[in-house]
Amino acid sequence: MDGGSTDGSLDILKRYEDRLDLWLSEPDRGIFDAMNKALDLARGEWIYFLGADDRLAGADVFAKVVPHLHENLALVSGRVRYPNGRVVRPYLGWRILIRNTLHHQGAIYNARLFKDWRYDSSLRIVADYELNLLVYLGGQKYFKTKEILAECDDRGVSLRQWQTAVAETNALRRRHLNPLADRLLATIFFLEFKCYRLFHFLAKGSAP
Repeated sequence: MDGGSTDGSLDILKRYEDRLDLWLSEPDRGIFDAMNKALDLARGEWIYFLGADDRLAGADVFAKVVPHLHENLALVSGRVRYPNGRVVRPYLGWRILIRNTLHHQGAIYNARLFKDWRYDSSLRIVADYELNLLVYLGGQKYFKTKEILAECDDRGVSLRQWQTAVAETNALRRRHLNPLADRLLATIFFLEFKCYRLFHFLAKGSAP
């Protein structure tokens, strides 16, 4: 899914057109609107999203995870590596009640999750949090592999636009949890995120 870009992306798509089942280039309302368009066209039993500035960790990534793709699972999760060598490990436990703990590039979803559900395209950054939260709250089964699925840029929009990310996370949590629990978890999340940003900027020698 291409958002009608003019940066040369179409030339690349056309160059490899014989290896692609389908591609589409047209204006969209953001990341999650584009992903919803892809879901409407997808016909596979499992769904994996790969961002334009991210890449698979190797040509054999899917071959390694296929043995774990069982129908009774909602998702199969793996690790993600950043350019500085840091590896993000997936987690789908109680901490997801505070914030998203499952990197989008580290999740392979069972297509049945999207039968009657789509990402909230009014959100700009963390709409993927809702699906992971619903999987956890619904007690659905998942499998965690140690494989590194993707290599991703560590300058993501959620860090650059942290205030929007915090607001959207709180809105999604509020949508599915009772008010008292939400207020407590929102406070924990805010403090956690501020500490993360402080350490991030100190490591880069900048002020938050």
